Amino acid sequence: MTKNNNQDNYQYLLKLYSIVNGYLSDTKDNRENLAEIVVSFCTVSEKIFKIKLYDKNPVLVFDIAKLKDCDQLATIVNREELDVETIKSREAIDRFRIIFKNKFSDSEMQALIDMYKVRNCLIHGYKSDNDILSEEDNIIKKMGTVWGKISEEVTLFFGSENIKVSKPAKKYTEKELENVLTEEVRKKIKDSRNLWNNFSATNLVHASMTKSFNPFMYAGEQCPRCGAYGFSSENSLFEMPQVYINSGISDLYKCKECNLELTKKEFEIAKKINSNSV
Repeated sequence: MTKNNNQDNYQYLLKLYSIVNGYLSDTKDNRENLAEIVVSFCTVSEKIFKIKLYDKNPVLVFDIAKLKDCDQLATIVNREELDVETIKSREAIDRFRIIFKNKFSDSEMQALIDMYKVRNCLIHGYKSDNDILSEEDNIIKKMGTVWGKISEEVTLFFGSENIKVSKPAKKYTEKELENVLTEEVRKKIKDSRNLWNNFSATNLVHASMTKSFNPFMYAGEQCPRCGAYGFSSENSLFEMPQVYINSGISDLYKCKECNLELTKKEFEIAKKINSNSV
């Protein structure tokens, strides 16, 4: 498929791209359309990721776990796309990160994941737009930080002659993005020290009373908010809360004690925050 044909076949994608590109390159402080921009930003990102993955190998954009045929590629080629469910946006980000290495940093990937969370809240959530978009500056910083690289992928696909790329009004740096992510993680793990003190004291007393204390029991990852360590059920001498990792391409940590959920990047940030607060 030529780049000119690409332009003809993806008019809606190009329209959304132009809307987001114009918004981020506008020097005016116009935020009344921010919800629309977030949804358009996520649509453009997901679509271009899936196009790039499909060009690499069609299997990469489909949820092959739901296919029963042995030959997955043949199944996709021989059946209508509508009959085979495509991967979710989070999975598209994960696969793009793995297949096209070094295109985005971990912080930039985290910004993309965060934008999809905002988008999902706007579309599926029950909260008002004002509640969801309360951190306007952070949302715009995240989009502005990664938009240059999204634009590069769009330009590579459509051709520079067909894409008008405007730089964001403000150049957001990796350091600024890291600061935004750190402050958001800090809010998620707030009051972790008090939670940990209560958890630690209670369970150490329990362990000593039952004479079941074993220092190797505490070798797992520690929840940065409540302090619970991670155990597999077969290694636990008595039932304990645990931090486990979902079986996906990208790590997602969740604490069964306090229900904190963090991506691998957020977990790394949380550990730095707690180590610096000691």
